[in-house]
Amino acid sequence: MKYCKACDKTKEDDEFGNNASSSTGLTSYCKECERKRSREWKKAHPEKIKAQRDAYNLKNQSKRLEYRQDNKDVIKNNALKKSFGISMQEYLDMYLAQNGRCAICRQESPDAKKVLAVDHCHKTGAIRGLLCVHCNIALGNFRDDIEVLKMAIEYLKAGGFHA
Repeated sequence: MKYCKACDKTKEDDEFGNNASSSTGLTSYCKECERKRSREWKKAHPEKIKAQRDAYNLKNQSKRLEYRQDNKDVIKNNALKKSFGISMQEYLDMYLAQNGRCAICRQESPDAKKVLAVDHCHKTGAIRGLLCVHCNIALGNFRDDIEVLKMAIEYLKAGGFHA
């Protein structure tokens, strides 16, 4: 049992945080009061919070950039897993199966630095293939609607709109 200075109550030890420099090994305030004090301090000192955050970010920015540079494959694999549920190896297998070309226009990616986008059904999440940026944007703009795409084909065949 320990006494909390803030709420003036005696509470169980597990209701206090750890503090190695304290004679009891516990904080002076219970966890509940400590959270309240912390929230109040943060509200009263937003400029100090921002300065601390900016200093931390500046200090660690080069570490993050270095990590991203050294771990591009890990980052890409994690992004593919998170967004589409596939691994980098599965992506590469699709890429090779398509001979590195867009599944629609059959062109290689127009920008060698840009990889082919993973095309998927927005309703089911099923992956359909890999597309160049132009075809991927086009499908998105047509909202994956086959009827709208048919109307676009008819429009192109007719040479445009004639009233």
